[in-house]
Amino acid sequence: MNEQRPASKDRLPALAMTALSVAYPLATVRYFWEDWFRFLKLKVPVLVEASGWLVPTGDGRWSLLSPWRMMVAGASTLLLWRAARALRQGAPGARAMSLMVLLGLVLPQTLWYGELSLDWFRGEGFSTMMLASLAASAVPALLMTTGRGVREGWGALQRGGRRVLLAGVGLGWLGFASTYFLEHLHNFQHTTSLALLSMATMGTAALGMLGLYRQKVWGILAAVSAVGAWAGLLGSLIGQHYAIRWSFMGLFVELISGSATRATVAFALPLITLVALLGPFLVGFVRKALGHEPLASGTPSFAEALASSRAPVRVQTPAGQRVATMHPEVSDEDALLDAQQTQDEPRRAHLR
Repeated sequence: MNEQRPASKDRLPALAMTALSVAYPLATVRYFWEDWFRFLKLKVPVLVEASGWLVPTGDGRWSLLSPWRMMVAGASTLLLWRAARALRQGAPGARAMSLMVLLGLVLPQTLWYGELSLDWFRGEGFSTMMLASLAASAVPALLMTTGRGVREGWGALQRGGRRVLLAGVGLGWLGFASTYFLEHLHNFQHTTSLALLSMATMGTAALGMLGLYRQKVWGILAAVSAVGAWAGLLGSLIGQHYAIRWSFMGLFVELISGSATRATVAFALPLITLVALLGPFLVGFVRKALGHEPLASGTPSFAEALASSRAPVRVQTPAGQRVATMHPEVSDEDALLDAQQTQDEPRRAHLR
């Protein structure tokens, strides 16, 4: 069986991603050891809380092992391996997938290592840990932008691919932020609504990242749901009391819970970003849903959604098929040529 191999200009990104896919699980195992497992000893009580497992550190403090953090680490390991394999095989869309994983999933974990240094090493090695963690994500991400275009071979979307990619990265950060609330539930007074909204934000953000990478309209709907769940999460903080005031989470809770205006601003930032990045696609989807243009069979694709939001030009092909061009400035002759080429090429993947 012949396997597609990356061109010479793709080998360096593939090599960097492969190296990271091997180094990441090793570094993560070391992280969990330093943060929790080294404190686990015989005859030492382990408390089970809503946030995870707590073990005493011997100096009057407790260390938390978060199942959510372990889940993020496991997903990162799997996705890094899949992205590295796709790059080695020269698969279409491999660079877009790699960038979304690096910037939306691995990069936020830099905060873990800064927290580790401050919590257990009195800040020693803080700069080294942070810089090394940043470089582990930034260097491969920069290599992805060299050589071939990042969006080459990534689905049928012709315009707005950069916006979709940035929106996926933003959803990764939103989901990552929600895990911090799940990890600190034991320090809050009212936890039920906070836990449900945090899990809803995390789940819909992950679903949105997957949908946006696959260029599915349900990815946009999941992104909207994630922002809505985030709004509810911030609203649930109003009136909350956090046990440890002088901490990052304590200061954030105090900032939000003290004013409905500040909570609104904190919610508005992700909402404005979402509208700025995915606005044309949302407009296109709404136009189709309202019947201004006929829906294709199944769920409309990103390309269809964007075309509908830009008042497409429709032309008649020799076979009688009506074709909507992506840009109004495209001539009828070009549209006919595109239609003829479409008949000769394999059918593009559309949303079902």
